[in-house]
Amino acid sequence: MKAWILEWLPWMPPLLISGIFNLLVAYQKLYRDCRSPLFNPWRLFGVWWWVIVQLTLPGLIFFVYAKILTKPTVDISLYCTAVSVGFFFTLLVNANADLGFTNFPISIDKISDFLNKLAYKSIASGQTALRADFKQDLKQTLMQNQLNLDDGLDWIKDYFSEDITLKDDPTEQRKLLTEVEQALAEDKPEEKVAAAIALVMKIRRKDCQKLLKRFGSEDSLKNIFPGE
Repeated sequence: MKAWILEWLPWMPPLLISGIFNLLVAYQKLYRDCRSPLFNPWRLFGVWWWVIVQLTLPGLIFFVYAKILTKPTVDISLYCTAVSVGFFFTLLVNANADLGFTNFPISIDKISDFLNKLAYKSIASGQTALRADFKQDLKQTLMQNQLNLDDGLDWIKDYFSEDITLKDDPTEQRKLLTEVEQALAEDKPEEKVAAAIALVMKIRRKDCQKLLKRFGSEDSLKNIFPGE
């Protein structure tokens, strides 16, 4: 095995480079889709599977196109080919286009979408119990800290207003801000807490700690983010 790795080692960097564009673009989507206080990506098997998918698909196309099995010379030309394949693969997938080889048509976007869905399901399955526990702990804490609810909701309103990733999706941003306004206007304590929790679940992990302090929820903070 070691001998095989050493034999093919010179061609591994170009193979990885061919998938970098796709990984960077896909990460932006993952970061947006998985906006959650409990999303700690590098501890989830599904995320590592997702990384492999992002790197492997363009890598396979580069492998075939550049005829890596023939062990071509590793030079600037090969690296440029890797960059070009990775760039155009990313364009094709995000444009929902099909890539066709002679006598072997492949719907790249459909394959990518299928494998990504498997990864997303794996990520979601690893979050289900954590989300349920977190919401129960937070509900108990917020019901005991009614006076801090509006302060926390005001923070969420400012958060969504300033979120750069939402600037490109004004419809989603307006929807979230409307939900905050409705929560602030809610008179019934239980309904207000439920609305607040629903909004908290849309805050990113690294930002959620500040929000929980606004709610006076240090206990939940310690339980969910030990050592942070």
